[in-house]
Amino acid sequence: MKKKNKSALIIGANIGKKIHYKILKKFYKKVTIVGKTKGYNYKEILSNFSFEHITVCSTYKVQEDFIKFFLTKKFKVKTILFEKPMTNNIILLNKLKKYCLKKKINFRINYTFNELMVLKKIINIFNKSNSRLVYTFNFDHPYYKNKIIMWKNISSEGGGIINYYLSHILFYFENFNISKKNIETKIRIKNKKLIKIHFIFNKKLELICNPSFNKKLQEIYLVNKLKSKIIKNESNEWFGRFKVQTITNKKEKREFVKKEKIIKLNNKNYQKILNKKFNDAEFVDYFKKVYNCCRNINSIKKNINRNVFKRVQIL
Repeated sequence: MKKKNKSALIIGANIGKKIHYKILKKFYKKVTIVGKTKGYNYKEILSNFSFEHITVCSTYKVQEDFIKFFLTKKFKVKTILFEKPMTNNIILLNKLKKYCLKKKINFRINYTFNELMVLKKIINIFNKSNSRLVYTFNFDHPYYKNKIIMWKNISSEGGGIINYYLSHILFYFENFNISKKNIETKIRIKNKKLIKIHFIFNKKLELICNPSFNKKLQEIYLVNKLKSKIIKNESNEWFGRFKVQTITNKKEKREFVKKEKIIKLNNKNYQKILNKKFNDAEFVDYFKKVYNCCRNINSIKKNINRNVFKRVQIL
């Protein structure tokens, strides 16, 4: 792969250095990282230097602030990659869409769950058959271990289970051909501890999250008249090896899906924007998924009683 002569900017030094820099240095001769530990102000850097690509992998507030600054100054770049959660501000999101569409700027949000091969296979099965899917997402939330307050635990700062964790799956659900306008939300709390969140999109699709489980565990149940699929990740890693169990009337088949590395999943999102010509139709289709995901997050949070948010730090 031939490197571009132009440069790239990474806003956010933590995951920026661990993941994004390793990928971007293969595409660009010069990659600049700015963040708190680097002691630079990204606004000053952007005002004095030009970049072909920008990755924004910082907090929710920094990313939202970047979008406002970017639109105000009308910077010219070819591609932007955001970490999730980018923003749930629908008005700001629409402004970004109009500007990117006008200037032919490809952007992507780094939803890595959406790139897992085992989950991609489910999309085709679900959309081509009259299936019902229940996605269970369990983990031992770190807040219950050490009570540390950080932005990843606070909903108003873009953190919390709904914004930071479940947005991965809510975005993944945008691949399914069903209506998701009215989402029923059920919350269970015991001794000030969040036990379960249950989202019912319709009769065909449900999402259950248990954030006080003793280990990470993902289970996906896909059922139709011909067969049932049970997909489990029982490792302590989000992207661990999945076990796929297929059951029909006559037989049962089991197989293991190879573990995928986080850096390769990130790279898949980069491949979709770097070295790609801007396509209006593809951009509009992708933005529709982003918009619907943000709208669903806002709808879910609106339907949850405000008192629940006060009682449970990690929502």
